Amino acid sequence: MAAIARGPAPPALFPAALSILLAWEIFRSLSIASAGRKLPASPPKTPSPAPGLTAFRLCARPESVSRLASYQAPRSCKLADALDDGPFECREACLGLGDCQRACPAGAIAETSGDSPPAINSELCLGCGICEEACPRGLIVMAPRMAMGLVACRGTAFMRAMDRLCPAGCLGCGRCRKACPAGAVSRRGDQAPPMVDHASCSLGRPACQDACRATCPRGLPGPP
Repeated sequence: MAAIARGPAPPALFPAALSILLAWEIFRSLSIASAGRKLPASPPKTPSPAPGLTAFRLCARPESVSRLASYQAPRSCKLADALDDGPFECREACLGLGDCQRACPAGAIAETSGDSPPAINSELCLGCGICEEACPRGLIVMAPRMAMGLVACRGTAFMRAMDRLCPAGCLGCGRCRKACPAGAVSRRGDQAPPMVDHASCSLGRPACQDACRATCPRGLPGPP
């Protein structure tokens, strides 16, 4: 059974970099799938609520994102991430296979069909961070509920490369940083989405009138 189907040629199921332990876990998972059974659920974790925080997904991946392959294995983000980095050309894209949704003790993350990114209900979110730990790509963070300047992208592709990969990804153009009157937006690197200091952002509002979002070609900086 092929886990990642890439055109007519069979995929390399186990990249050389995988450890023996990880290779065994993948083999076990695929064996379970071929037998028509579900992956065993992990024991639930006890949540430690943080009322001032809510989960935020750092990827706004649309259905039109560039794909390399189709995923044909059990619904597991961890497994898909291990298999040739998943089916999307953007290596930082949300895999949409529900690890965070299954981990959430409050039912705050809606189950999606296919591999669509999950929707997070901030009203139900406990801010416990269990979903943050469950995401193998670090695409969920806990943010202040009143935060307004979050960038929903972790992609490292730059400008035209990102424009080709994902119509919702951060282009790294720096316009939001230049437009912010509070100096709350800073660079994380030459080819990475910017960071937003929530405290500085809060102090600058509402006078800024969402200058960062207004100047961003993708309208990315926004609330959780």
